[in-house]
Amino acid sequence: MRSALYSLASRTALWVLWLLRRLISMDGRTYALMNASKLQWFLAGVGRMGAHAAYLKARTTCPAYQDFLAKMGYEEKGRWRLEALPEMTKENYVKKYTIEQRCYGGAIPKAGVVIDESSGSTGMPNNWVRSAAERTDVKRILQLNYQLIYRESGCMLLNCFALGPWATGMNISMSLVEMGILKSIGPDQKKWKIH
Repeated sequence: MRSALYSLASRTALWVLWLLRRLISMDGRTYALMNASKLQWFLAGVGRMGAHAAYLKARTTCPAYQDFLAKMGYEEKGRWRLEALPEMTKENYVKKYTIEQRCYGGAIPKAGVVIDESSGSTGMPNNWVRSAAERTDVKRILQLNYQLIYRESGCMLLNCFALGPWATGMNISMSLVEMGILKSIGPDQKKWKIH
């Protein structure tokens, strides 16, 4: 019964958050207004609600997270607090569980996802699954920021992100390609010239 309530609560909270994100990101002015210092209390509350919803979903559907909480001896006591959750690291979570175990339902979805890879700057590259919903959110936020700063399309965009071929650089390129002319060059100044 308790896991059914958790599942219902997580689905409801995630739907409400999805709706809030869509409303906030419909217009650049609304997005800018929501970032005003006087509204940070509201955004912090939405962030806590999102963290709780993600926790509920992972606790009920993610095999790695369920095992991790059990091995860390985590038990819910009283009101849920993000600070009370055991800290996940590359060593105690990412490297310990397979990519499938870290997915909801214990399997990589058959379509609509991208498997991103880190640069491996700390030793060995790590992989993770990025859903279509997450990519859409990132794309919309990057495009809104672009519109707020440049207010026009057709600009030449140079993606100088140092790790361009990897996850973050690729996501920036995929997100902003519709906004203007894009060249992903990384930090190498010799590549800045267009022939």
